[in-house]
Amino acid sequence: MKRTIQFFHDIRSAKDFSGLTLSVAITASALVTISILFSQAMTDAALKRFHLASDSYPVWALQQCVPRMYNFENKIWFAASIKDLTAAEGKSDGMYEATLNHFPARHITYGDLRTRQFRQSDSAIFKMKSSFRGRHLTSIWEIKKDGSGVLRIQRVSETLASDGEEK
Repeated sequence: MKRTIQFFHDIRSAKDFSGLTLSVAITASALVTISILFSQAMTDAALKRFHLASDSYPVWALQQCVPRMYNFENKIWFAASIKDLTAAEGKSDGMYEATLNHFPARHITYGDLRTRQFRQSDSAIFKMKSSFRGRHLTSIWEIKKDGSGVLRIQRVSETLASDGEEK
């Protein structure tokens, strides 16, 4: 603790504003990360960030400096239709299921998984579920190819619930 106090004293006496700014940013990032453990509002905001469902773009953008690996349990499913997705509890023919460490939405927004899923179909349903300490956010997205072959992604539903509240 003595070193920390000395560090801030040295920054102030040297008028090192860039060092002060960096220190404040690191401290704020650490406090936000720790607050996820104690605040349901912060947990919900972090879950929404993973699902690209933050209440506003500035809220989402401010959260980008906060570390995000291994915070939540993330599961994803791809299926040909909503009926196929809801009919099967586990894996079924034509359905892809995976558990991820982080960034479940990257499978439909970036990378080649999205392309691999659409080799045999022009539309699909993507479901992702993130869980942390009894809170669960489930998003379902519809993905279709338009006439020019471009994939269009649209959120169909989003459900934020606690243990015991889910269907």
